[in-house]
Amino acid sequence: MEITSTFVLGEPQGDGRQFVRERHVVAGGPMIDREYLWDGMLDPQLVMEERAKLIEAELLAREAARLAVVGTEVPWTKYEFLDRFNSLERCAIRRLARTDDNVLDFIEMLNASGGVYKSKTWAGLLYLVHIEVISFERAEAIAESM
Repeated sequence: MEITSTFVLGEPQGDGRQFVRERHVVAGGPMIDREYLWDGMLDPQLVMEERAKLIEAELLAREAARLAVVGTEVPWTKYEFLDRFNSLERCAIRRLARTDDNVLDFIEMLNASGGVYKSKTWAGLLYLVHIEVISFERAEAIAESM
């Protein structure tokens, strides 16, 4: 991550301190400004360099956290999932669950789940397409709404 940092010293104040205005520009990212009163004790260049390191560490940690949750699915309740089907589709699924082990398994897995995830239901939706309960477009619409 490339950060370009600069600082400017302001006019001396009545007590001898000076404002330091730092600007940290992250390549392809935010611009971070920081202002403080400098008492002449620490080198502003070193302070700016250390602050740039902290900014970089924070931004890298945030990016790592973002990457850790990319693809995270927010589950639906069973009701929210089944509500995506119309009443004719739900009735057909319940009827088929009495004679088709794959449909029964799909329903039992839904009933056993704590939440419904798109990645876990896609195979069941495709099976419903295969046995012509719903169209492929309908399966996509149900899955996309999750």
